[in-house]
Amino acid sequence: MVAMSSSSARKQNISGATARKRSAYIIDAVQILWGLQFITGALVMFHGMFVNDGGRKYVPIEPSRIPEGYMTGSSCEKAYVNVYASNLDEEHALLYCSDDDMNNLRLWLPGDYDTHICSTSNLLFANSLTGFPQAWLLPMIPFLLQLLVALLNKTSLELILRRGLFKFVLMNIRGCILYLGFDFLQKAWHANRHGETTNLVETDCWYQDFLRPHQRDRVCYGQRFDFSDHVVLFYAQILPVLMLELLVWIKQPPVSSASASSQRLNNSPDKVGLEMSIFQRYLVPALIVGSVVYLHMITYLNIHKTAAYYHTGPEMMVGYAISLCVQLPIGYLVCHRDWGAMRQYVGLSAITANNKQIS
Repeated sequence: MVAMSSSSARKQNISGATARKRSAYIIDAVQILWGLQFITGALVMFHGMFVNDGGRKYVPIEPSRIPEGYMTGSSCEKAYVNVYASNLDEEHALLYCSDDDMNNLRLWLPGDYDTHICSTSNLLFANSLTGFPQAWLLPMIPFLLQLLVALLNKTSLELILRRGLFKFVLMNIRGCILYLGFDFLQKAWHANRHGETTNLVETDCWYQDFLRPHQRDRVCYGQRFDFSDHVVLFYAQILPVLMLELLVWIKQPPVSSASASSQRLNNSPDKVGLEMSIFQRYLVPALIVGSVVYLHMITYLNIHKTAAYYHTGPEMMVGYAISLCVQLPIGYLVCHRDWGAMRQYVGLSAITANNKQIS
């Protein structure tokens, strides 16, 4: 009996050590993935700024108002002008999208700067990612899938609902403080520095007559400094919300209530998930990973194009600096062993740091 008891204890110790080793690898993966997202996002932005060459900023115009001879092709659906060009004849002053360009699915700049601005038209959600409600709903897809599985498994919803509330608060901090608040400060700064209107006059704006009707009421539309609120949206809302749910799923995949009970009774992690359906065991993980990867791809694409075409380098850097108000605290929450009580409170207790489980 003593020998059998000793053998059983050794097996449990080996099983526990294996589980701890597996957990340590997962912890490392969590931190690596968060760091990889942070570095990749910054590199994509800086590459777009490099392609922009520092001095270009494009605004959409009415293609029909461009004089003949400046555009080729049978039709033109979109056109843009560089607000810092001196005239329409300057290199890269006018970019336009022909039918061929609109059907081009290239993702990165292949050396053809003039046409790449048109290249995302057929990618699902790529052109609507910054609109409402897409910017709020699309990053929540992995969370909604986790919630669906929890409902099907009849497991406790407390932590997942806390996590959902935390993400809702995070998105509203981005919208109300980092966007509306800083936009108000920017307008106040402009009003104090230049008055209610720009110091340029209409004759300085060679492109004034090309603008869309709702843009013509502002002289030299686009020339004022305007930090990139889209960069704040991408880095302080879409990417963190997506990655947080992926990290939770990696560390603690959903299990059925029966499987969880079996795990507690048998003290064996190998029994987890045996009673889950094919939908929950295979399709949901594929949907979570697939949605995170695809949304990251089109987000990076939008970041790159924003930096390459729609904002100057300083405008991008100010927007990125504002986004750090969210990126840095969330990164600390994920990668450091402190703030364990905060992780528990916001439903992120599954994420551990520095090889230490936060209960």
